[in-house]
Amino acid sequence: MAGAAEEESADGWVSLQYKHNRGAAIKDAHSYHHGDLRRALLVAALELVSEVGAQGFSLREVARRAGVTHAAPYRHFASKESLVAALCEDGFNMMLKHMHDAMHAAGEDPLARFQAAAMGYLKFAVTCASHFRLMFGANSVNREQYPTLLDASHKGLAIVMDLVKACQRAGYFRTQQSSLELSLAGWSTVHGLASLYVDGQLRNLSLQLGDLETMGQLVAKAMLDGLFEPSHRSAAV
Repeated sequence: MAGAAEEESADGWVSLQYKHNRGAAIKDAHSYHHGDLRRALLVAALELVSEVGAQGFSLREVARRAGVTHAAPYRHFASKESLVAALCEDGFNMMLKHMHDAMHAAGEDPLARFQAAAMGYLKFAVTCASHFRLMFGANSVNREQYPTLLDASHKGLAIVMDLVKACQRAGYFRTQQSSLELSLAGWSTVHGLASLYVDGQLRNLSLQLGDLETMGQLVAKAMLDGLFEPSHRSAAV
């Protein structure tokens, strides 16, 4: 299992998608063209979040890290909170991409898509640990004040609910409970595993149970046993 440092270095992998190249992002920031400044500020802010947490830095420090003037961040962000909100929104969009990509690879069977979405969520959490902690942390921003962030944050649960409804229609999941109740149960289980893994609480268990994918499959089987109609319980992987 990856240690804390390795999990944080995984954010570097995401940053290759998120920023392409830090040096280029910072260099281009000085030109203030084509959104390069905004990108450089987000890169710098994510690095600071990884190092000191969302509450541990200021916009002035973001500007210094990005190599721009102290006033430059205000070209794109009214406040530090709006910058953090943008990071959170990017995180939710990356989470959705992980889930969609996994679902697409799983084919058309609703149960396979449900399981794939769960694994996509887990892989996002570990690969993008700093985003994940920021999105769901106690000190995150008030999403109600940022409509596009709020919309992005709602889409994950909407995907889960659509998958649960499809599994109910196909006869996999029981219908005595609402799709919302089953979705909450499923999301809570997967999110709990993701949080424990990202925070390094499963290092000892990984020696007994294996890597994240193996643990995810074990948790998914236990979770699905609770969601299935009795006649379909053998379908749990």
